[in-house]
Amino acid sequence: MSKKLFNNVRHLVMTPGVGDIALGTVPDTWQGFVEAGAVDGDQPPYELVDGNQRENGYLTLSGGVTSASRSVVSSTNGNNPIDLSGSAILTCTPVASTFNNDLVSFARVQSASPGEKAQARSNLGMTTTGQALATAMNAADARDTIGATATGSALMTSTNAAAARAAAGVVFPPGVWVGMKCSNNAADIGNDIDISAGVAGDATGAYAISVGSAMTKRSDAVWSAGHNGGWLDSGTVGNGWYYVYAIANSSTGDKDYLLSASSSAPTMPSGYDKKVLIWAILRSGGAIVQFDQYGRRCAWRTAISDGGVTNPGTSKATKTVFVPPVSVIAHISIGSYAGSGTSYDTRVVVSSMAMTDLAFGSGTPNIGGLLANSQSHNLIDIPTSNSQIFTRNAQSDASTLIYVNTVGWTLLA
Repeated sequence: MSKKLFNNVRHLVMTPGVGDIALGTVPDTWQGFVEAGAVDGDQPPYELVDGNQRENGYLTLSGGVTSASRSVVSSTNGNNPIDLSGSAILTCTPVASTFNNDLVSFARVQSASPGEKAQARSNLGMTTTGQALATAMNAADARDTIGATATGSALMTSTNAAAARAAAGVVFPPGVWVGMKCSNNAADIGNDIDISAGVAGDATGAYAISVGSAMTKRSDAVWSAGHNGGWLDSGTVGNGWYYVYAIANSSTGDKDYLLSASSSAPTMPSGYDKKVLIWAILRSGGAIVQFDQYGRRCAWRTAISDGGVTNPGTSKATKTVFVPPVSVIAHISIGSYAGSGTSYDTRVVVSSMAMTDLAFGSGTPNIGGLLANSQSHNLIDIPTSNSQIFTRNAQSDASTLIYVNTVGWTLLA
C-alpha cells in the first residue's frame, strides 16, 4: 500500500507505551479512518499529542483499521516514539518535514537520493511495473519492462503510420486500393481530374500509400505537389492513353498522384520511390474523354464506336477497342447488319486475342442470327491487354456491316 492522507480524521489513543496503538474513540465533529475510507495496509501521516509530548510520522493500519504501528519521523523524544500515557490524541495530518522528499522530490530528481526517489514512487501508488518503468535507463528497457514484443516495440517506435503498418505486417497487396476514385473536374472537364482520399498497396505490396484528403490534379501542367498541382510526369500532354499512379516518398511520408504516358515506368518526381497504377484516362481532341468510375470499372458517358466495317469478310479480323492497352476486361457492344435477301447470315464470333480461332458450326458460340435484313446488338465482356479483340463473320458481302462500340472497361490487378 502507499502513503495516503485522509481528511478530518482523529482518534483518542488509550494505549500506553512506545509500541503499536489501538485506535480509540472518535471525538465529535471528526471521523475515524474507517469512515474516511482507509483500509488495512494504508500508511497515513499522523501527529500524536500527549500533554507536552508530540510525535509525527506514518502509521501502518491493521486489524480491520482498528490498530496501527508507528513509524516516527520526528518527535520531542529525539525523533523516537514518545512514551504514551494512555490519554493521547492522534490526528491525520501531513508531515511537513518529509513532504518534499515524499512527493515533490519525485520531480526534483537531480537532488533526491535513490531512497528518496523510491519513497516518492511508493507514495504515488506505483505498482512494481510502474516503478520499473519510472527507473528504466532508456526507452528499450521501458518497453522490456512492460513485456513489449519485437513487433510491439517496432509499433511504439514507428515514426509514421506507414512504418507502423509495416511493423504490424499490415500491407495492401500490389494493385489493391480503397477509395482514390477519379472523376472529371467540373471546372476544367477537359484537363483536370478529381481524386478522392484513399489507400493503396504499392507495386511491391510492401508499402501502403495513404492519401488522407481529396485532390484535384491538372493534366496540362508538369507535376507539382499537392492539391491543384500539375501531375504530368514529363513533356507536354497530347492525345492518347495516360496512366494514373498513386506515389509516395517513403523517406518523408509525402503522398501524391502522377500522370504518365507510360503504363509501367513513369518518370518519378525527385525523392518519390513508391508507386502503384490505379487508373487510366483517355485524351481525344485535346480533352479528357468523360467517364464514370465504379471501383475498377470505367463507364464511358458516351459509347465510342469504331465506325463500322462494310463487307468484313469471313476470316478472323482484329478490331481495336477503346480501352487502355493494359490488362483489362473490355465491355463492348457488337452490331452485325445484313442489307437484303433471305439467306444473309449475321452471326459473329467474338473472342480475345489469346483464344483459338473458331470456325462456325453447331457448337460455336456466336451472336447475331440467320434472319434477313437483321441487325443485332449484344453487350459482351472480352479480356484484352493490347486494346484489341478478334471477330469473325459467318457471311459477308457488300451489304454486310459489323461495328464495335466500346462502352467501358474494368482494370484487372
